Amino acid sequence: MISQKVVEEVGLVENGVAPVSGIDGNVTLTGKYRVRIDIPIASEVTLPGGRTVMDSVLRGKDMDVVLFLPSYKPETHEVLLGMDFLSAFHLTMWNNMYILSN
Repeated sequence: MISQKVVEEVGLVENGVAPVSGIDGNVTLTGKYRVRIDIPIASEVTLPGGRTVMDSVLRGKDMDVVLFLPSYKPETHEVLLGMDFLSAFHLTMWNNMYILSN
């Protein structure tokens, strides 16, 4: 899910509506957008000669996203990633950090 602020700043164009169920069980129609979401993933690469460096690549997927419901207005973030996106990665929680990897 994304905020209206993201839609405006990125210049997304609505490509339909989608039903979304709130925590109260009520279904609301909200704007739907097609986007590419990429996350930079760092991996250790061994170069010829044995030297290792960290190389960052983008990994993600194209997907439909919907606007936050009017009843849900987070103050600290503009994007909410769901399991449909996060399942493409390995998520590690360690020492108060979240680490995404392939």
